[in-house]
Amino acid sequence: MRDGEVRVFVGLKFGAINDIVTLKRKEMKDNTRKSPEEYAEYGKKLSGKVNVLLLHDSPHIDVEEYRGRIA
Repeated sequence: MRDGEVRVFVGLKFGAINDIVTLKRKEMKDNTRKSPEEYAEYGKKLSGKVNVLLLHDSPHIDVEEYRGRIA
């Protein structure tokens, strides 16, 4: 699924956010990266629109490291 895409399966709406969250935009072979802000934007777009959210990366964010970055 593409980022922000919604698909319905057996009556449930699934949404997806791909890639790995990082402050360092370093690209690795076959792995892309998103800033915390990019990740959060997709989350906001899907908020209230899906029953199941599929994530590549963990939604856990170290509060001290990202303080003030995501509203």
